[in-house]
Amino acid sequence: MDERVKTEIVDSISENQDEILEFTKTLIAIPTENPPGVCYKQCVDAIREKLTEIGLDSRLIAVPGHPPSDLPRYCIL
Repeated sequence: MDERVKTEIVDSISENQDEILEFTKTLIAIPTENPPGVCYKQCVDAIREKLTEIGLDSRLIAVPGHPPSDLPRYCIL
């Protein structure tokens, strides 16, 4: 890896450490046990909210035909 790129990545992580930790805590607090896959919608909503907050567009797609129907799966694009 280019040293300049590595330095930029490390600097960005250092500058945003508190925000990164808070977002990680938010995700860890969502009980997305797998199996069976509960709370996926809550998790993808938290991720999409963060993407919007940092200026990125996203789209949520429900994965069709994934049983059981009371535990749907999602993809974020």
